[in-house]
Amino acid sequence: MATHRWIRWSAWVLAGLVGAGLIAAWVGPRFVDTERLRVPAEQALSARLGRPVRLERLSIALLPAPRLAVDRVEVGGKSLSAHDVVVPLAWGALLAGRFRPAGLRFHEATIETPSGPLLSDVELVARARPRTGGGFEVQGRLRGRTVRGGTPLEARFDAALVDGSARVGALDARLGPTAVHVVGTVRGIGSAAVEAEGRATAERMIVAGVELRALDAPFRFAADRAILDGVRFELYGGVQRGTLEIDTADPRLPFRLRSRVDGAAVAPLLAAAEPSLADTIDGTASLELDLQGDATRAGRSTQGTAIVTIRDGRLASAALVGRLAERLGSSADAVGRLDAAEFERLSATFAVAHGMATTRDLALRSGWLDLDGGGTIGLDGRIDLHVQASPSRGLAVPLRIRGTVGDPSVSVDVGAALAGALGKWLESR
Repeated sequence: MATHRWIRWSAWVLAGLVGAGLIAAWVGPRFVDTERLRVPAEQALSARLGRPVRLERLSIALLPAPRLAVDRVEVGGKSLSAHDVVVPLAWGALLAGRFRPAGLRFHEATIETPSGPLLSDVELVARARPRTGGGFEVQGRLRGRTVRGGTPLEARFDAALVDGSARVGALDARLGPTAVHVVGTVRGIGSAAVEAEGRATAERMIVAGVELRALDAPFRFAADRAILDGVRFELYGGVQRGTLEIDTADPRLPFRLRSRVDGAAVAPLLAAAEPSLADTIDGTASLELDLQGDATRAGRSTQGTAIVTIRDGRLASAALVGRLAERLGSSADAVGRLDAAEFERLSATFAVAHGMATTRDLALRSGWLDLDGGGTIGLDGRIDLHVQASPSRGLAVPLRIRGTVGDPSVSVDVGAALAGALGKWLESR
């Protein structure tokens, strides 16, 4: 009987201790003055990140699992703004008197860059566990959508956090129809001097309507500068290789692009990049670009040079071919050959500035007609060219081509004709 009483008494004591512990776990955090913790936490995080951090309403709970919660967090003004941020805590570390996060959750977040809002409706769920040798293994997922266009974003990641660095074993993101795989390393996490390097790959990507395939983009980020060096992708049967640099500290996002493209099919490339130029010209193109400007207003701000060479091509614009034929009607051979409008080479070097591309060395070579001259081509597709047309048979005729490639007006360049005649007369004198 004494033994039974002892067992019953022990059970009641154990139940009382468990009950007291549960009550303490439930009630205890309510007596913690979290407002006194908020300001030191803001100061510590701001110093650590090198950006102002603002926290709204901290709370601590131990049941059903230990966690730290914040109603709202803002980092760097509004660089990151998140609601209902929850940081699960590891029981073992708490019992040992240590604070060790076991993950992170938030939703309704927005992410902004210096140039403006980037992502909205962002949700993050991540879990962390200790790894052998120190640090943490972190896995999670992120969802959101771009502010411009509302394109949905989904990403899953797997990384190791060690001594302020993250080794990203895999980050698989899908932005609309584009799937990107990223591996790399981020150093200086939690400081103002974050650096990153790695490689991004994608089977297919759409940029401004243009389709890129087999993208391979090594990247590095340091000192507010993003550099993609040795970028390679397939472009409508051709291959592009180049370098892109972006100043991420400037809200205008100044960039410099150096690129070379070999063997791209002109017709589908033009149709994708500028639908108004569809069915105007065909052939195989080589391009060399050296351009710089502001990414936030790339069209008007872009300046630099572009060298274009198209081989084994064809003038597919019926309007342009027909109006050239009208002006060269005195050459029967030329008019007959214009029906095919094939050429061996079309080349030009363009100076790009203020939304215009200007050339002084436009040259077309074919068995039926040569064109030499220069002029301007605008972002809106409008052209203003002065050329010397030299049919394979007949006299050379100075022409002016204005309007658009799809709907041009071709006229005899009277000014150039008079200047040429005056020059010959002066030479004869």
